[in-house]
This record gives sequence, structure tokens and C-alpha cells, in this order.
Amino acid sequence: MFRRLLPALLLAASVGLACRGEGREIPKGGPPPGSEFGAAPAKRSAGLGPQGPQAGVSTSGTRGAAAQGPAPTKSQVRQDPLTPQEANQVRSTADKLDKRVPLLLRFAAARLARFEQIRTASPRPPGRDAQLYDLLRQYKAILPEMDDAVDDLAEQPKQYKVAKVLDAAIASLQALTASLRQIQAASTPADLANYHFMLQDCLDVTGDSLQNAQQTRAQAGKPSADARSRTHLFSRFS
Repeated sequence: MFRRLLPALLLAASVGLACRGEGREIPKGGPPPGSEFGAAPAKRSAGLGPQGPQAGVSTSGTRGAAAQGPAPTKSQVRQDPLTPQEANQVRSTADKLDKRVPLLLRFAAARLARFEQIRTASPRPPGRDAQLYDLLRQYKAILPEMDDAVDDLAEQPKQYKVAKVLDAAIASLQALTASLRQIQAASTPADLANYHFMLQDCLDVTGDSLQNAQQTRAQAGKPSADARSRTHLFSRFS
């Protein structure tokens, strides 16, 4: 009986000596869990892990909700650059791609025209800065849609007069570039502080669209593989 109790007595004695050496009292019922091999782990701070308000949210791998920052406000959510009426007009050109390209370019040009009306209006209309910025944002979002229309158009050279449509598109894009540069030159420093970076984005996206249209136009001017093979075949018998 004594031999069986000896290990427990020795363990209790060693714990008592350790606690007295550190000035701590021995808690009733024995040492707290985890103290056999050192102090128990400290609790996590509030908001991190299961003890904070984010309980149940994983903080490994992807960031937790608290680490992602506040949710975007309604004004920061990306809005459709087209009005419902304009969107209906675009949908009506699903089988008329030669009409879709100039239609989108006309919508883009309308944003810049409206931009200049507001910029030069006197007295300054309410919400002027926000309106100017949003018009540039809409312009920037419309041109990539036009690029897609150009690419779709180029895939159907037998159905559409691709070269004619693209020649007109290139001229329109060059005019849009000139309008943007005019806006840049005529804007006051205070206005540029509001929309300088968005205006530069518009210039960049217009340059990209112009380059895409020019490259597509160059390809449209070349004979197709079928046409080249027929020409080669006929030359053998001439």
C-alpha cells in the first residue's frame, strides 16, 4: 500500500517546494491544468480567435473578416457605366456587331461632352466634382466593352464590312484622345487634384483601344488563309 502511494507523495512534495520557492500558494485540488510542464498558455487577445468577437471565423490561410477592413460603402461599389436605355440599345445590336462598335463610341463621346458642360458651367452645379469624376469613370468602363465588340466583329469578316467599321472607329478614337488632352490642358489645378489619375486612366485606355482597332484593321486588310490558298491554286493554271 505504501509503495503504491509513494509516487503520488513525491509528486505532491515536489510541487509544494516549487510553489513555495516562487512565493505561490498551492491551490486546493492540485496544480492547475498545464502547470505540470510550465505556466498555462495565455489567453488570446480580444478579436483574435475563438475568445473574441470573431469566434468561429478562421484566421489561418485567408484573412479574417476583421483583417479585411470595413465593407465598401454604397458609393464605392462599381456601378454600370450605361443607363438602362443605353444597355437596351446595346442588347439590340447582338446580331448587328457593325452597329455596336459605333454605338459604344457614341456613348463614350457623350460622357466627355457632358463632362465639359459641367466643368465649364457657371455657377458651379451642386456635386460638380463627384459628377466629373463619375463621368470619367463611366468613359473608362465603356471602352473595354467597345474593344470586345471590335474583336467579335473581326471574327465574322464574311458577314460585316470590318475594314469600313474599323476605319470609322479609329477616327473616333483619335478624336476622343484629342478631347481628353484638351480637358487635361484646360483643367485648373484644383480640378486636376480631383480627377488627374482617372483622366490619365482614360487616356491610357483610349490608347489601348486605338492600338487594338489599328491592329485589327491591319489584319482585316490581309487576305484570309482560304483566299490565299485559292489564289495560289489559280496561279498554277494561269
